[in-house]
Amino acid sequence: MVHCQFAPPLSHDGAGLFDPGQVITLRYLFSHRWNFEAQNATDFSRTSLNYRLER
Repeated sequence: MVHCQFAPPLSHDGAGLFDPGQVITLRYLFSHRWNFEAQNATDFSRTSLNYRLER
């Protein structure tokens, strides 16, 4: 059995410091090790699924 508990999405809106444009970031925290991040900017878009390993 797999159990997942989703945290509410965290969003961030920012503006470029040197170049005009905006960046919108959306993060979902699945657990303390897994998260999903999507960014949409004026000149690019990206998504990532991240795993954190601490020693």
